[in-house]
Amino acid sequence: MANIVSSRAAQEAVELSIVMPCLDEAETLETCVKKANSYLEDNGVEGEVIVADNGSTDCSQEIARSLGARVVYVPEQGYGNSLMGGIAAARGKYVIMGDADDSYDFLSLEPFLAKLREGYDLVMGNRFKGGIEPGDSPPLHRHFVNTVLSGIGHLFFRSPVGDVHCGLRGFNKESIQQLDLQAMGMEFASEMVVKATMHDLRIAEVPASLTHNGRSRPPHLNRWKDVWQYLRFLLVFSPRWLFFYPGILITLVGSAAMLAWVISGPIKIGHVGFDINTMLIAAMLIVLGIQIVYFAIFSKVYGVTTRLVPSNSTIDRFMGAFTLERGLFIGGVICLLGLSGLIATFVIWSSETFGVLAPSKIMRITIPSFALMVIGVQTIFASFFLSILDLKKGKEIKAGSIPARFSPFYYGSRLFSVVGIINETTSIIILLKDGARYLDDLVRVLASQTHQKDVELIVVDSGSSDGSVERLEELCERYGIELNLVTIEPHEFGHGKTRNFALDLARGEIVVTLSQDALPVSETWLDDLVRPLEDETVAGVFGRQIPRPGTGFCESHFYEVTYPLESRRIDGEDGSSFSNLQLFFSNVNGAIRKSLALAHPFRSDLVMSEDQFWGRAMLHRGYAIVYEPKATVLHSHSYTLAQLFKRYFKSGYSMRQMEMRGNVVRGGARTTLMLLEQVLFKCPWRLPEVIEYQATLGTAWLCGKHDLLPRRLRDSLLGL
Repeated sequence: MANIVSSRAAQEAVELSIVMPCLDEAETLETCVKKANSYLEDNGVEGEVIVADNGSTDCSQEIARSLGARVVYVPEQGYGNSLMGGIAAARGKYVIMGDADDSYDFLSLEPFLAKLREGYDLVMGNRFKGGIEPGDSPPLHRHFVNTVLSGIGHLFFRSPVGDVHCGLRGFNKESIQQLDLQAMGMEFASEMVVKATMHDLRIAEVPASLTHNGRSRPPHLNRWKDVWQYLRFLLVFSPRWLFFYPGILITLVGSAAMLAWVISGPIKIGHVGFDINTMLIAAMLIVLGIQIVYFAIFSKVYGVTTRLVPSNSTIDRFMGAFTLERGLFIGGVICLLGLSGLIATFVIWSSETFGVLAPSKIMRITIPSFALMVIGVQTIFASFFLSILDLKKGKEIKAGSIPARFSPFYYGSRLFSVVGIINETTSIIILLKDGARYLDDLVRVLASQTHQKDVELIVVDSGSSDGSVERLEELCERYGIELNLVTIEPHEFGHGKTRNFALDLARGEIVVTLSQDALPVSETWLDDLVRPLEDETVAGVFGRQIPRPGTGFCESHFYEVTYPLESRRIDGEDGSSFSNLQLFFSNVNGAIRKSLALAHPFRSDLVMSEDQFWGRAMLHRGYAIVYEPKATVLHSHSYTLAQLFKRYFKSGYSMRQMEMRGNVVRGGARTTLMLLEQVLFKCPWRLPEVIEYQATLGTAWLCGKHDLLPRRLRDSLLGL
């Protein structure tokens, strides 16, 4: 952060990023990173090695850092999530991805880079051309599964790739990010190939050798499960093969059978006779087949209008010719044909004085007529549904408007450059107390931010005794971070009071508040957090919080509910009530305007939740508060029951101090019901734990909110 200009220039100079997904790969990671570094050095390539760590519990992260690799922590589990995080953090124009198990040779990347330099968007490795070491891949998978699935991919999408599952591949970062890849698991690699083919990207193949990996443990993948996921992915992304072709086949079979019995009457083949019962089955097949064909049309139109899949000339012509009126007309004509048949049967019945009719004769008219009536009604309502889907046709979908369910890096890559709000300093405020265990990671991540403005770090320490101050000074000197360190006595600390004091020290108009135990997960965290303040009607921004690995089930659910993936803007009319389902602001991970905070400071008398009161005050003054999930931090606690009671007693008491009204209890009840529903249907064995947790939380909050405890105990819990 101390030298933004040079760091930005260095970023632009990076040509190639080598990304390795990692989950407990300590046995082989060192070999892979060394090979990748050697390739870059030996070939004079300006590049970097990125290890996208997915929650390793061995020493993988330390190994990567010791060898000069950049470690990107991706909290959401999954092969696809890990790669999306690493790709979004990559600084290179080109990216080559490969597994960190030493099964691919990172010394032999020149063919990939050469093709990328020629202008290809995606360069796939082909293990069948490069060679598979005996024993690395079972013969069934090598000669049958991979070949068949690659063939299916070619059949469904006309993909030129002969080895769709090869994990070693290179691509132009900008081209691939435009594909909006979303698969979280192993099917991510397949999604890349399929979407690249559908969007007519330039694709090439080069030989890639596969050797026996160096792990002593089994691989993370489940071969047959992954095969099914890939096949499922192909079907879902190809409405033609999933719906249209089966629907047409079923319709043709049913129609042929129907016409045979309508025209010629009963048919006997050997000793087997076919008559009106078979005709009934044929009618069912026709109705079913046409409905499946409609599903194919719905799927394709939806995919095109939401840009999940590219359009093509066929669907363009269809939607150009389709109108609701034409659909209604066609459906109406079909209904009239069916109705005419039913009227004919009524006339025949009346001619027999409404007596008993021979089923083998009358049903030859009744069954086709009913089938036509059903098909007509299907067509009418299908036309209405298509018209609803077509409402979005021609409208541009803004980047990030469709909520992503993946890693925060997924968003960061889409708005990588940011226009500075003003050419001044951005101030980051951290309140410190015995936080030495957090500082190494925290300062390292702050130093890696891509923020283009000068940044100052203001830290107020309130009596640390674990060496936090000394460690912080050492780290800031190492990373070249401008540090303004102030110490106060422990009794002088107050959440609102101390933040107001730090605000007076800030040089920047934009002030970021960050807890000492909140760790940003992206190099674009600071840019993402301050960007909404470009709108002068926005007073503050707060970002997403996700729990650290190992956080308890109940607390993890709290963060999931309170900090969703969808961004939102909270305006004045939304600030009349409060619950954790509608958070006004958070100082754990927030950004505010200094001028507003000085004019309307945090309340210094509150035991906590000073940020909530400030957020509500800004809403009442006509400003907006923005929740920005792109700006994500790791932050959570592992409370004992005693600590949990104290924490929520304070929360309830602060609500009492603020005289906060509205749907607080209702919101808490809804959260509890959501948690219980999730437990009952997914993990009922956790029910005792959840009941204990929620009972403690609810009791503590109510005791604080209504001041139900004896004064001495209350003051002890409040730290007075």
